[in-house]
Amino acid sequence: MAIAAKVKVKTNMPAVKKAAQTGSFNSLQHAGAALRLTAKRSIRKNKKPSAPGKPPHTRGRGYGLAKVIAIETESEMAIAIGPTPGRGGSTVWDLHEFGGTTRRKAERRLKRRTPKIGQSAPIDVDRFGKVVRARITTQAQAERAARTIDETNALRADRAGETLTYPARPFMAPALEKQKNRIPKHWQNSLRA
Repeated sequence: MAIAAKVKVKTNMPAVKKAAQTGSFNSLQHAGAALRLTAKRSIRKNKKPSAPGKPPHTRGRGYGLAKVIAIETESEMAIAIGPTPGRGGSTVWDLHEFGGTTRRKAERRLKRRTPKIGQSAPIDVDRFGKVVRARITTQAQAERAARTIDETNALRADRAGETLTYPARPFMAPALEKQKNRIPKHWQNSLRA
């Protein structure tokens, strides 16, 4: 006994390709977001620098470095994850990730003046080179502020152009290493009818 059957197969390749592209793009975005989150979580708030080879610490409120790690879509099948230029000085983050040297840029000089009582003026410089300001209440404070301005300007002039060495404190490469086994799972079931 023989059975005869006619089968007609119809494919809709443009719809399949579009579904594959959409699924892959969404999966790529999810994988990138997971990688970014892992990198952000590796950066801890601490006033002391991290040990070389460990992710860098951040001092400020708002977790400076963690805030500038972003995902940028370069094409349908490529994304870039990391600190973005123009949002916090990407050169510094490259130096943290890979290590290296750079020259210190010239810092803005303070205006030379003797402050008057009641004005706000620099009275000290902290260990990071940031000027500490206070309202002047006595003549002695005014004289101290004038000295602080002169000393700060001299220090800034001496430091301009000096070589700064950064040991590698990677944060993106370790994040990728932690996520590499999970990344393929983002594509699981990404193609739907």
